[in-house]
Amino acid sequence: MHKYLLAFVLLIGTQFHSSASNLDTNALLEMVVHAYNLQQTKPDSAYLIAQEVESISLANAYEKGVAYARMRMGEIENLRGKNQAALKNMRSVLGIRKKLNDHAGAINACTSLSYIYNETGQPDSAFSILYQALKLQEQTNELAALSDIHLQLAHLGRVHHHGTDEILQHLQLTQNISTRLNDTTTLIQVLTEYGAFYADEENFSKSLQYHTQANELLQKQNNPISLISNYNNLAVAYVGLAAYDLAKDYYLKQIKLSAQLLLPNLEAKAYNNLGVLHHQLLEPDSAAYYYLKALEIAQITQDLSTMGELYEKLAATEAQRKNYQEALNYHIKFTEVNKRILNEERISTIAEMQVKYETHQKEMQLQLAREQEKTQRSQKIVFIIGSTVLLLLLAIIILIYFQKQRVNKKDKEIHHQKMKALMDDQELHTYQAMLKGQEEERLRISADLHDRLGSMLSTVKLLFSGLENKIDKHQESHQNQYDTAKNLIDDACVEIRRISHHLGAGMVANFGLDNAVKELCESINQSGTLACFAHIYQMPKDLPLNVQTEIYRMVQESLNNVIKHAEASEVNVQFNVHEKILNLLIEDNGQGFDTQNPSTQPGLGLKSIQNRVNLLKGDFHIDSSLQGGTTLIIDIPIAW
Repeated sequence: MHKYLLAFVLLIGTQFHSSASNLDTNALLEMVVHAYNLQQTKPDSAYLIAQEVESISLANAYEKGVAYARMRMGEIENLRGKNQAALKNMRSVLGIRKKLNDHAGAINACTSLSYIYNETGQPDSAFSILYQALKLQEQTNELAALSDIHLQLAHLGRVHHHGTDEILQHLQLTQNISTRLNDTTTLIQVLTEYGAFYADEENFSKSLQYHTQANELLQKQNNPISLISNYNNLAVAYVGLAAYDLAKDYYLKQIKLSAQLLLPNLEAKAYNNLGVLHHQLLEPDSAAYYYLKALEIAQITQDLSTMGELYEKLAATEAQRKNYQEALNYHIKFTEVNKRILNEERISTIAEMQVKYETHQKEMQLQLAREQEKTQRSQKIVFIIGSTVLLLLLAIIILIYFQKQRVNKKDKEIHHQKMKALMDDQELHTYQAMLKGQEEERLRISADLHDRLGSMLSTVKLLFSGLENKIDKHQESHQNQYDTAKNLIDDACVEIRRISHHLGAGMVANFGLDNAVKELCESINQSGTLACFAHIYQMPKDLPLNVQTEIYRMVQESLNNVIKHAEASEVNVQFNVHEKILNLLIEDNGQGFDTQNPSTQPGLGLKSIQNRVNLLKGDFHIDSSLQGGTTLIIDIPIAW
């Protein structure tokens, strides 16, 4: 995943040695690099090595070693599909890198986190963490890191269908940097991403051009796993150009190299692709041959998903060859595998029903045989016709029954959706009324504080000032008491005015949302227990006052939650704009919570924020883990 990790590790090897004099850091360094080299082909061995590096580093309080071990562990866990464990390790790496002011290492962790966020269906978090990486890169001026960030932004943009100009701009920038640095590994990745982009656009001629350039560079490198992937890309391009013989050649190369490297999943994928190609070319014999080769491997590795896919394709192929009994057998196997994946209990029930069905069929066959012995040929024909009609009627009745069940189920779902929409609408109206009442009460209290209590304090101050000339100047204690009381009255006036502004929409209306948020952070910083930082990268213009007020209340509620529950030492409030969406990110380094645990579900504060977001037709996402801090991501549309 990180192309320049090896070079980066070697670069800081001397730093390893100087920071832990009683530790053989060179040996640790070799273990980290060895784990990196093994993680694709032998992930179990690589993980054990990384765990050993972590254990040694923890025992010696060697934080850099812990960070590198957890980076390896996180990437291996992601390859195994253990996304939550991978996220936990990567967040830990990012925290260590920030603590050590290691900006380059923090950027590396950010790009890894972005990749995992995208894998787990969290594209907003994936983009957000990359924008953080860009800010860190500004402090390092590290070109290799900049190219890595833009390459990942191009990949995400392509996957999530962003604008063509945006994607090509990221790729062009990455290509320029890799050429300037003579970074062949990055250049290969850029060419591959170009090829995938043009394949998505169905411009297979250009796609082949870029994948061919990547192949030429890969032939000069000792990177067989990437070469296998490139063979597949070339084959896809040739299929798009209808150059089927060339496509077959590259699939066969992929199979040969995968077998040499003992990578059965990649070998099975290539066999599967060859089968698909021959099926498209109406060559069912060859298609069946390659599907069966892929199936043998999938059965050994117990890859149920691939087995089900291959059974389905073999059923279609046998039907094309007019081997209908074989097609039926494969279709039954396809059904069994899918049901096994979904639910073991249902598989057991289906198997039982299959036994009953087969028993019934045997009884029918015996009965038919006895009747054939007792009746004449004409009676046999009548019986067969009657049985056939009966089976057809039964099939029609069953079909009607299941169709009716589907219709009833769909009607229930529609009714449920209507009821839910009605309840949601009612809840929204109720919450709007509650917010309106709260805001009116805030304004009333604000006005009372400012107009009544503020005026009273001003009058007290005026009357009190009139006593200044009547104080005995020779009594120093009297003068000190007078000055102290006067200062207290001044402070009270200022505090009444500040509370009044915070309760009402005064701060937002008078100074704007950005200044109101900064002032709120400054007031929190005065406590000395929590550091609050406001990063206003971009703020939309001409937002309605009511929208600014709602967003300001969200920030207030979020910071209040951090103060009360997070036990954090630092909180960051970040505003940005991306494709007509106002992105609000509030991140603390506190104790966090388990979002999957029902006992730690969001309280009234977070529900209030959710309701305000719903009111503005936005999206609200919570990203948190125990001891890993909490991040609130709020997206508000700004096309008012």
